[in-house]
Amino acid sequence: MICLFRTSSTAIEYLKMGVNPIYISLNSTFSNNTFDLDNTYNFDSLGIDDFDVFVPTKVAYRKNKCVEISNYYLRQSSYLTFMKYINER
Repeated sequence: MICLFRTSSTAIEYLKMGVNPIYISLNSTFSNNTFDLDNTYNFDSLGIDDFDVFVPTKVAYRKNKCVEISNYYLRQSSYLTFMKYINER
């Protein structure tokens, strides 16, 4: 139903399988969530202190949409796209 993640590569792998990712927040001032950088898709976040009361009751995206999202991020991560992005900055 869901994947709890700290790294984007884990989230993308589970998205490819149709599973919704939820970021594990360590409740610090700095976010390690790479998906926060582009804000294209708003994945849920779960505070580390909330694990004991967390019960997954709904998913944000259906399976087909999850696969579509993973494909979007995998396309963005090609070497040529990355170099073009770097050169534009």
